Amino acid sequence: MRRITQMTGLPVFNEVFYDNVRIPKENLLGGKNQGWSVTLAALETERTLGVAMLNNLRRDLGQLVQYCKETYVHGQPIAKDPLIRNRLADVAIHFEVARTLGYKVNWLATNKMPLIAIANSMRVLSSICGQRLAYLGMQILGLHGQLSANSKWARLAGKMSYHYLYSVGMAIEGGTTEVARSAIAIMGLGLPREPRR
Repeated sequence: MRRITQMTGLPVFNEVFYDNVRIPKENLLGGKNQGWSVTLAALETERTLGVAMLNNLRRDLGQLVQYCKETYVHGQPIAKDPLIRNRLADVAIHFEVARTLGYKVNWLATNKMPLIAIANSMRVLSSICGQRLAYLGMQILGLHGQLSANSKWARLAGKMSYHYLYSVGMAIEGGTTEVARSAIAIMGLGLPREPRR
């Protein structure tokens, strides 16, 4: 196993190598040659974790909103700036849509119903929410947004810097956004597969 350190500085991913592995028949998941079906079922379940990620991001959005209410420029809180207000509202709307979709994903999972298309929609939307929050937070905080948590000048404990760096990987981890969109198109919308080139 080899750890992979992200841009954030955290080693949260690994590369795992297997050589000459033998698996007893009683440990076979699914049927013989059914590995892809097992993988899809695992990914379907993993996608439901997007709800937990969104809850953490919503908390940080709330902190960004509070920062805008408490930070004054020219005697006015920056939350009064119409551009900032509209952009914060836009991000909040995306979060509410994602949260509602998250409830549907959890309801489908609890009732053992197919959820691959909806779960992939949740995965794409949660990564978009994370990116929007990161970009907006960095713009609002300006140069202070680039500072990590260990700087005494960092705003919001360096969370926006972390989110900005982490948001790049959000479009890749757990399968790329493109793979998720393809699953939505094929399994959710019934569209034909793309022809191979």
